[in-house]
Amino acid sequence: MFLCRLLLAAQLLAFSAGAAAAVEDPWLVSSQEYNPPDPYRQRSVIILHGFGGSPLDVKPLAESLRESGFRLVIPVLPGETTSTPALERGERSTEERVAWLEALVAEETRRFGRPPYLAGFSMGATLATIVAGQGQVDRLVLVSPFYSLAWGDDFLTGLSRLLSSVIPLVPKPWKGKVKDPEGYRRYRPGSYTVSLEAFLRLQEMAEMARESVDDLSMPVLVIASPDDGVASFELTEELFRDRKGTEFLALPGSDHILFYDYGREEAIRKVREFLER
Repeated sequence: MFLCRLLLAAQLLAFSAGAAAAVEDPWLVSSQEYNPPDPYRQRSVIILHGFGGSPLDVKPLAESLRESGFRLVIPVLPGETTSTPALERGERSTEERVAWLEALVAEETRRFGRPPYLAGFSMGATLATIVAGQGQVDRLVLVSPFYSLAWGDDFLTGLSRLLSSVIPLVPKPWKGKVKDPEGYRRYRPGSYTVSLEAFLRLQEMAEMARESVDDLSMPVLVIASPDDGVASFELTEELFRDRKGTEFLALPGSDHILFYDYGREEAIRKVREFLER
């Protein structure tokens, strides 16, 4: 009981800190959109952030793409960021999130009369894989995609099932996996607390995404780090390295949050090159 109260107190403090930070940076809580002055490409790019994250996860990429002529849509994933208390983050099912993204893709398809491009980071890439597997987008970018934990996946999933009803929340020991000190200083997570129920939902989504890889029919760009301490690089490589129609870029020396780490410039350059063809 004491531990649960301690964790709840930590969540309240984290929520307060996140709310204060959000006043400074709306990317932590608000969806972002950019319409180019002359949308000559007549195409939208939807960019999805990660688990317990926010649009800030992908802000460096979005800012680089602003002059590319695309309409950019960087939504808040349902139930994420500091605007949602951690205890409520496990309430969204995979089916609900898939339906939400399908509706967004359909909306952007109607806007220009052709499917958008879709990019996702971490859990955003997991969700993007599922929807792209249904053939609703024309290009797909997956950055640090989450299909399994880098280590202890089965053990930690089983432990989370066992403890989720007793200890629903666990604090993050760090604000993000970033090796570059400057990038770590600039990055802020959407939450400093992890919901075990939300983590179990993510694992369900990852299983569905793994099964969706074979259904991908569009050009795919995958960017990942062999030193990723969150998502399994080995599994991502196994799923995509020799897959026809896929470009695979490995960025050693960086960790999970690639757009704030040492490999960010190369990652952003590669994404722009892939989308602007």
